[in-house]
Amino acid sequence: MKIQLKRIVLLKQQEQELQNRLEKIREEIRFIESLNEEQLAFYEKYTLGRNIGARDNSEQASFRKYVKEELKNRGKNTVWLAEQIGKGIGTVKNWIYGDKNITEENIRKIEAVLKKGLSNGHS
Repeated sequence: MKIQLKRIVLLKQQEQELQNRLEKIREEIRFIESLNEEQLAFYEKYTLGRNIGARDNSEQASFRKYVKEELKNRGKNTVWLAEQIGKGIGTVKNWIYGDKNITEENIRKIEAVLKKGLSNGHS
């Protein structure tokens, strides 16, 4: 009975964290929607170089997990990925297996490589 209660408490805490995260996302959406074209261009340029981890480390963790699974499914590794995106092997390993945050720009590069691989039949 005690274990079940602890699990419920933990799940309630996670639920609250997710609700808080969702509200932050909604706030950011409302903010972006309120911008004019000039402000939006500046905002996009500014956020491109920011780390996702500055907003939410769970996004980094989810992305790392996704990349690991995709590389494994394709029979590829971080050396291959580093070559594909033009980054150092150590840098990519720190992103995927370490705790170094990945900028949004580099996330887009990784996603593009992985999506390209999908369209080529897991090349």
